[in-house]
Amino acid sequence: MARLVRRLHGASAGFVPDAHPFPDRPFPVPDSASTDSGGPTLVCHLDVTPQNVVVRDGLAVGLVDFDLAGAATALRDSYNAAMHWVPLRAPEDVWPGWAGTDPFHRLRIFADAYGWTPEERRRVPALGVGAAELSYGRMQERARTLGGGWARMWDEGVGGLILRRRDWLEANAGRLLEALSG
Repeated sequence: MARLVRRLHGASAGFVPDAHPFPDRPFPVPDSASTDSGGPTLVCHLDVTPQNVVVRDGLAVGLVDFDLAGAATALRDSYNAAMHWVPLRAPEDVWPGWAGTDPFHRLRIFADAYGWTPEERRRVPALGVGAAELSYGRMQERARTLGGGWARMWDEGVGGLILRRRDWLEANAGRLLEALSG
């Protein structure tokens, strides 16, 4: 998965995104948070969930559903993919069939496969907490203003899931850093 996201970033390299390509979005791009400095550098997918990945013969070979694509950094987008694929979330919220996976070991594999630098690895826990807080606000706003699937997800409890993920990341920041540097 990390290698697929890295290839997407390689294909996007060189394209200079407008700092505000989506004026209708009520929140800034995730990289405005101090945890991912440098500002947007790529057009990224930003929603690499298992539902948005094409898998053939057990390998991730493509991405679909680019409705959340936008300007971000490679770290922000690759972290987002890791969040879903490691997964980085409270144990009660892991995908069906993924119970018992070791998120710390899997995060190290993802970071190594993508090629995160030591500095990027140090920023991951704070980036994750900031991303969760931003995601909570975005989901709440979209549910309120756009309705439809956003409202359905909110009503089904996605806000609570996001807050549990944030709390899990905060509680496990040290273990995440240890796994990434070990």
